Amino acid sequence: MKTYKLFDFFSRKITAFTASPVGFLVAVITVVFWMKSTDVTSYLMLFVIQQSSNLSTKAIQIKLDELIKANEKADNNLQQIEDLTEQEIKEKKQS
Repeated sequence: MKTYKLFDFFSRKITAFTASPVGFLVAVITVVFWMKSTDVTSYLMLFVIQQSSNLSTKAIQIKLDELIKANEKADNNLQQIEDLTEQEIKEKKQS
């Protein structure tokens, strides 16, 4: 169980870093020393796609939160479910 929490913690931190401007800068600096054109393009696109994906996910989450707030019958306890670990989400799904 601790392994899941540790993995979840690191995967969230790595995702946030790779989608940041600093993460992109680190990628560019790494590429300067690694000059294979096909690999370089794929490597840099990974960061651009990650940023786009994170932005879309956050926008969708905000929209869903607003829908939950607007519906009186909605379960507000699930509003921040994206902040839970994978194990905690599985437990909520089973209950």
